[in-house]
Amino acid sequence: MSASQVPVIDFAPFVNGEGRQREAVVEAIDRAAREVGFMCLVGHGLPEPQLQALFRAQRDFFALPEAVKAEAAFAYQDTDANTGYVAVGKERLDVKRAPDLKESFQIREPGRYGQVNRWPSGQDGFRATAEDFFAAVSDLSMKVLEAFELGLGTEPGYFRERHRTHSQILRLLHYPPLPPEFQAQRGQARAGGHTDYGSVTLLFQDDVGGLEVRDADGKWVPVDPVPGGVVINTGDIMARWTNDVYRSTLHRVRLPEHAGGRARYSVAFFNDPDNDAEIRVLEQCVSDDNACRYPPILTGDYLVNRRAASY
Repeated sequence: MSASQVPVIDFAPFVNGEGRQREAVVEAIDRAAREVGFMCLVGHGLPEPQLQALFRAQRDFFALPEAVKAEAAFAYQDTDANTGYVAVGKERLDVKRAPDLKESFQIREPGRYGQVNRWPSGQDGFRATAEDFFAAVSDLSMKVLEAFELGLGTEPGYFRERHRTHSQILRLLHYPPLPPEFQAQRGQARAGGHTDYGSVTLLFQDDVGGLEVRDADGKWVPVDPVPGGVVINTGDIMARWTNDVYRSTLHRVRLPEHAGGRARYSVAFFNDPDNDAEIRVLEQCVSDDNACRYPPILTGDYLVNRRAASY
């Protein structure tokens, strides 16, 4: 895999087209999920002004005093809720390495899980912007799951029906510039090497860059920002569901080459199955050459254990 093998796919014919136009998009998405586990969609229909409004709002939020952000602090004893503010150095996505050099803020679906979301006082505008974006990106993520269904040949709605309770998380991320005196620990990164836990992740990057995926030879390959693009990757649950036919690929955010420099901002949306959904390997993903690799497991049991190990 090289940078050119993280394909850029025009999603517009899937959203607006029919027949062979949609089939061609499905084939490209299916091939990327099987061969790389990553792709970039353009023409996805999510309005650029809405994304830029969220980027502005999150920049303002992360610039707030620590005491204000701490009002919405993540409750580490409740990783099932998985909401709120996480300060720099509190999470390590690579549990064998030093803590990540980032801070984050995450919310669940406002209508269904609004009671567990944590908001600092006086941030009504930030809240409204984040909740509006949540609804728009949720719709987009369900269209991606529809494309997966068609690529794998499941019954219509197979994945979407198992994502009905909107067990989704919107995560806003800020990677501060490094101070001149900063000394990285061995293997440290802005976000350590990891695979995502759930079904599918949608990632919006600013133009700073830093995202890398690990290829089959163990080399880290950059996934450069594409204007108007959203990076899509399949997670561990989708890999289990498909018996590793769809790949869950290790990725990280590398440290900048020099101290200082620009801050990096990104927006990640994780679409995970319902907590009570049973993840059972699809029959069409089992063959003489690819025997069933995973026993059935409930989503909630799997996710809680994975999240707890990161904090």
